[in-house]
Amino acid sequence: MDNNNDITEYDVKKLNSLHMSGESVDSALFSEQRSNIMLVTGNHYQKKNAKYLERLRSDKDISNETKIRLTKNHIQKITKIYVNGICAEAPMTQITPRNEKDIDDQKSAELRQSCWKWIVDESELREKVLEQLVPDFVEIGELFVKLRWDNLKGKMIQLGQEVDPLTGQVTISEKISGRLEFDRLYAFDCRRDPTARSFTDCMWWEYDHLENKSEMETKYSNDEKKSSFITESSKDQFVVFDTNTADYESSDKKVQIREFYFRPNINIPNGYYFITTEKGILEQGELPLGIFPIYYVGFDRIPTSPRCQSIIKQARPYQAEVNRSGSKMAEHQVTVGDDKLLIPMGTRIAKGGQLDGVRAIQYQGLPPTILSGRDGSQYLTYMNSQISEMYAVCGVPEFDIDKENTGADAYNILYKTMREKKRFSAYAEKFELFLKKLTMDSLKMFEYYAPKELMIPIVGKNELMNVEMLKDGKELSFQIKIEPRSDDVESMFGKQLALNHTLQYVGAQLSPTMIGQIIRAMPFANMEQALSDLTLDYDNITNIILALDKGKYIAPRRYENHEYIISKLQQRMGQVSFSQLPPFVQEIYNKVLQEHEQIMSQIQIETQQANSGYIPTGGFMVGIDYYINYDPKNPTATKRAKVPYESLDWLMKRLEKQGMTQQNIAGMSASVQSDIAQQTLAAQQMAQQMPPVVDMGMQGNNPAMYQ
Repeated sequence: MDNNNDITEYDVKKLNSLHMSGESVDSALFSEQRSNIMLVTGNHYQKKNAKYLERLRSDKDISNETKIRLTKNHIQKITKIYVNGICAEAPMTQITPRNEKDIDDQKSAELRQSCWKWIVDESELREKVLEQLVPDFVEIGELFVKLRWDNLKGKMIQLGQEVDPLTGQVTISEKISGRLEFDRLYAFDCRRDPTARSFTDCMWWEYDHLENKSEMETKYSNDEKKSSFITESSKDQFVVFDTNTADYESSDKKVQIREFYFRPNINIPNGYYFITTEKGILEQGELPLGIFPIYYVGFDRIPTSPRCQSIIKQARPYQAEVNRSGSKMAEHQVTVGDDKLLIPMGTRIAKGGQLDGVRAIQYQGLPPTILSGRDGSQYLTYMNSQISEMYAVCGVPEFDIDKENTGADAYNILYKTMREKKRFSAYAEKFELFLKKLTMDSLKMFEYYAPKELMIPIVGKNELMNVEMLKDGKELSFQIKIEPRSDDVESMFGKQLALNHTLQYVGAQLSPTMIGQIIRAMPFANMEQALSDLTLDYDNITNIILALDKGKYIAPRRYENHEYIISKLQQRMGQVSFSQLPPFVQEIYNKVLQEHEQIMSQIQIETQQANSGYIPTGGFMVGIDYYINYDPKNPTATKRAKVPYESLDWLMKRLEKQGMTQQNIAGMSASVQSDIAQQTLAAQQMAQQMPPVVDMGMQGNNPAMYQ
């Protein structure tokens, strides 16, 4: 293609010329791809008639011109082995943070993972991958998908409520949310730049398809010129390949639509597209968001060409020999298969006596002899050798792999499973790269077109303050990365084993919040409701830090886990990136940290004041290793002290509680300990000067911070 030409000025004549060049360069490949579908479905012979086959089974005599054609379809089994192997290793993707230590990237990945799950479920992408995309990749040899946003599909969402000032009637405004569509394109309907040597080198791709004439005329009924393009084009009769029946059929109620997509380059930064018939251009313009909507992956690349071929290419000659050998075996069974009775000249045969369950004949002369029939077994060895060679050439085992005894060790089982999957790793990795590119562009398109009212229920109301991250327009590749994900039992079981070992060896050293995060990551124990108490503090501090990074002040609340929040705020303020935040943001961090320290100090003072006072004196007397002077006249006379049991129990509990508090404070940094100690001392001095307060819930220097 001449890159010096202005693509935006192309007319229908130029586009038709591109269509013809793309059709001629790959015409042989298109025929092969259509025949691949016929081979997989068992239609190895195009001319197949049910009555003809029935006559072969019933007629006693068959002429020499008659050919028996049988199909022993091993190609379907081979392609299914490949499809199952690829689906087991790379069926879907997941979103992970680009920088795992950056809390902003972590939250960005978490929100977009929720969006991606919604996209997959809403568009039924997983079903398409298993039932259409991977089979096309293996059977046809090439997989094409077109990504687009459809405004006419999706869910009904509420935009708001309006109240009529006169009647008071409430009207709820709604609209269709729209959704992403992943259109499956057949490879033999896709044409390319004949000068290209790889997919990325192809400056344009064309997709041809037939649409109903009546629907297209209705769509362009208001445009007389475009409507004429459809009417004139629909006069032709098209011979099309029906993928449902794996056969060709004629259609005169269709119109051929050609979609040309030009890749973004230095001349057209956002790319360009045309939608045409053979007679004229219906639509044209820049690609939405500059995203090239055609996604491609090929099985085995054809040298010097951007196109690829299927594994069926290698299996085809062997399958033909297997079919021929099987047909010859059937032909021998039909023609000379039955046993024959040879009667010598002069021998006479008559019906013999009748006995129960016995057939008898009488003969005079030489006894007749029986000539055994043929079952075609002379072809069996050759046919089996062709079958074995076909499976070997295609790189798959002829029969299921023997389940060797690996013992009961779980890691041996996982190792064996991973080793078996490696047989398909080269093709699975190709498909993974295809899914990763498709996932990234899908998120970009979804975040641009999806309304905010749809995103809120997708990510959850708890993330309401973070929804703006999905609409900030930043480059996604700087925040997230796409990784392949396998949801098969072996992968989830391996993850479960690793997390189990983590809890087994270091679980005693972890806090409840950290244990909750580990359990949340377990594939078989992700019970969000049951773990909400363990992960509440983590979710809370994550949202607080994200808001503070944006310069939003988050007032502390009395009943938060101040000890955990203080440690996380200190951790954030100790990171290198914190010094790069604006000064006013750093001041907000310092203010919030001081307020949490004040609340924690005040709670300690209140606890001490609430627990001081009456000491219980009930219970039996208990002797303790403490000696007291019992005679004022004799200071040297001592005896062992005795105290009531309830008094001793009360003292032990107080000491235990105080010891735990001191231990927790001792684990903090020296600066935080100093701040809390100073605030505690100041609060104690103030409490001694002030009269007692009845409402303990409002004590402190700043009651407003407890609201």
